[in-house]
Amino acid sequence: MKFRFPWRTRAMLASEVDEEIAFHLAARAAELEREGLEAAEARRAAAAEFGDVAATRAYCLDQDRAAEREVRWTDRLADVRQDIGLAVRRLARQPMLLATAAGTLGLGMGAAIALWTVVRQVVIKPFPWRDSERLVTLWHEIPASQVRLTPQFMALEFWRSESKTLESLEPVLPSSATLSNDGGAEIVQVKSVAETFFDFTGLQPALGRRFVPADREEGAPRVAMIGRTWWQRRYSGDPEIVGRIVQLDNKPVEIVGVLPRELDFLPGAWRGGVTQFLLPLPIRPDPDRNAVTLGRLRPGVGVASARAELRTLDARLATAQKDLLEYQTRVDDAASNQIGARNVRTLYILLGSVGVLLLIACANVAHLLLGRMISRRSERAVRSALGASRANLAWSGLLEAGVIGVAGAALGLALSFPLVRLIAANRPQELGILEALHPDPTAGIIAVVLGLVVTLLAGLLPAWRGSRAAPAELLHGGWAAGRPEGRRLREALLVTEVGLSLVLLVGAGLVTRSLWRLGQLDLGFNPGEIISAQLQLPDWRFQSPVAREAFLVQATDAVRSMAGVEAVTRASGVPPNVGVAFGELEIEGRVLGENDRESFFAYQTVEPDYFTVMRIPLIAGGTFDGRAGTDGGYVISRALADRYWPGGGAIGHRIRIGKEGRWNEILGVAGNVPGLGVGELRGALHIYRRASGGGDEADLVVRTTMSPPAFESALRQVIAGIDREVPVRGANTLMTRFRASTATQRFTGALLGGFAAFATALFAAGLFGVLNHAVSQRTREIGVRIAIGADPRRVRWLVVRQGLGAVVIGVALGLTAAWMSARILSSILFDISPRDLVTFVVAAGVTILVALAASYLPARRASRLDPTSALRSE
Repeated sequence: MKFRFPWRTRAMLASEVDEEIAFHLAARAAELEREGLEAAEARRAAAAEFGDVAATRAYCLDQDRAAEREVRWTDRLADVRQDIGLAVRRLARQPMLLATAAGTLGLGMGAAIALWTVVRQVVIKPFPWRDSERLVTLWHEIPASQVRLTPQFMALEFWRSESKTLESLEPVLPSSATLSNDGGAEIVQVKSVAETFFDFTGLQPALGRRFVPADREEGAPRVAMIGRTWWQRRYSGDPEIVGRIVQLDNKPVEIVGVLPRELDFLPGAWRGGVTQFLLPLPIRPDPDRNAVTLGRLRPGVGVASARAELRTLDARLATAQKDLLEYQTRVDDAASNQIGARNVRTLYILLGSVGVLLLIACANVAHLLLGRMISRRSERAVRSALGASRANLAWSGLLEAGVIGVAGAALGLALSFPLVRLIAANRPQELGILEALHPDPTAGIIAVVLGLVVTLLAGLLPAWRGSRAAPAELLHGGWAAGRPEGRRLREALLVTEVGLSLVLLVGAGLVTRSLWRLGQLDLGFNPGEIISAQLQLPDWRFQSPVAREAFLVQATDAVRSMAGVEAVTRASGVPPNVGVAFGELEIEGRVLGENDRESFFAYQTVEPDYFTVMRIPLIAGGTFDGRAGTDGGYVISRALADRYWPGGGAIGHRIRIGKEGRWNEILGVAGNVPGLGVGELRGALHIYRRASGGGDEADLVVRTTMSPPAFESALRQVIAGIDREVPVRGANTLMTRFRASTATQRFTGALLGGFAAFATALFAAGLFGVLNHAVSQRTREIGVRIAIGADPRRVRWLVVRQGLGAVVIGVALGLTAAWMSARILSSILFDISPRDLVTFVVAAGVTILVALAASYLPARRASRLDPTSALRSE
């Protein structure tokens, strides 16, 4: 340490100022005496000339104290710079230690920053709008079936006039349109909003202008705004896009602006895709039309208060609209609407998992620092003998931990960028909003703070432990070898790592087994050679059901004649994404009990040959007997038949959905097909009705040997030859669609599996370090054992047993923690208990096998020690 003068105390500063003032007064008084004044009068005159002595003293004291503080801070900063430089040089002499510790922390922090970015942008603040913490969505819910519907405009206007908890309400009306161009037609996502929507969000267009009230008037020129990401993707970011005329639904529309990036993902239909076109909402929308309703709470009002108020208004709302009698108003935070409550829980589970991973990384770094502290016991002994205090020794250890933390934070921040892009690239369709992910601007601050906090916590205990022992004991190596604290501390850290890694391993195992169960489900048909593609039938092109049906018949016949097509039919939706019918089921001539009532069903309109093309077996009865329309009868799934006619006999009975529905005869019972996603039990209650051409879209279901890209290309040519204004969307195999329906579970399983694998590798490395160090410390003992004839196998077992003791304790604690926290995973598991015994046993077995593998090299090294060399080394 460089030489410096001691810092001056406040008393010393006061004394120096007093001496200096006294010196100046005495000097002036002496000068006045030489000029002929008496001594007493000279002192009074000098004091009078000097002025206010007290004020001068206070001023001088303030100046000296400020100067002293500056000196002290300068000295302190110089000391810190010197200590940091020394810590860097010490770590540079052990590059493997620095690389291992910083790499471990960097991987953990990179994953943590990436998951934090996902949760913050998707869950915590999905809408980066004005006062986004007060944003809510409003729904109508049927409590019996938990079906949620977007509210009608009539309800929205009622809430606007009556609610005291909502500051404002804005509807978003989702729809689709046909965009015509020289290459044919394509379906685009369209959402309609009022001009006040931009005040609601606090955002302005990235280019051009926003909507004005005149744009909403009936007969006004049609205008639109275009989504920023889609503008860049579809129009290459052309700055001349403003003023361009496009054809939407065969009508010219002028593009007047480009939306800001913050409006790329708006709530509503097709939530997996970016906003393409935004249209002005009609000034007098149909009051029975439904729209996504966004609200902003008044300052100081919580979601619970708004929910309670709106439910008190339900009775008055139902008086105005009797159809709403069975609904309850629900108010949710904006994130639940954007990605769904289940996905919110999934992301929080992943964030918690990466937090556990970071704790394991922290424990692993503590391992490394503790081993380094033990290996430097002689250096610490010398420093302690030369007068270094425990605080000095602990400070040097913490600085080394801080250097590792900064290196780990820098690496973690660098890794978070590709990890964010990797997550976005492999997002499931349900989490399409992840496409807009970008590294959080606060990630750098989070990385530095997190790195320092985590590493300083990891280094605090080793640094403090290393400063405790007496110099004589350290010089003789007693603290590290003779006393048990060093070993016990490392084993305690190992127990922590094993327990936490086992929690992650159990979680990954449960999700993996759940996915396996989903994969083993009987789909009820063979989807391998079936491709479906959706045809959008624009209302302006086909203005009657007869015209739609005529086109569909012509298109079906044309596809049937394509090379490689074995059979073709059509339906409204295909598994696993068919439509939904909701309303209480009634059976003619039968009164259902409270527990027998169902009000949520998978629903399709299909052609009579649909079951033949799909190869769905008809268990009883037949199909539609040539009858069509709403009076054509129903085919129901076996699950629905067994629900109400467990002994058979469903054929011939008449049922209806909802009190306003039509009575229809049950014509047949078909095999079960997962219509609403794999693992969705309610989707097994399936109702089929004959297609009548009444819808604006239809799915062609084709059994073919062609690949999806080849089929889609050929299909587009065929449909364009019939009518160029009919767009084709998303030709794909049904197997691909089924895999997509489990994409979120597979996404979660992949991340949990990666976390668990990394955690297991960390604890294995920690165990290897503990045993390797133990062998080094017990070299003399092991040499003596071998010298007197100990069996190498017993020596190996001696080392392995030492490691397994800590591992077994860690396994016990980890199983307990996993058992207590397993219910958190219930929402993402299918057909498996969160406390599945097989998963827990396998996870524990894998942990012990990994521990045995990690113990092998240290044990093998111990059994091959040369006794002579071992004894000579002591």
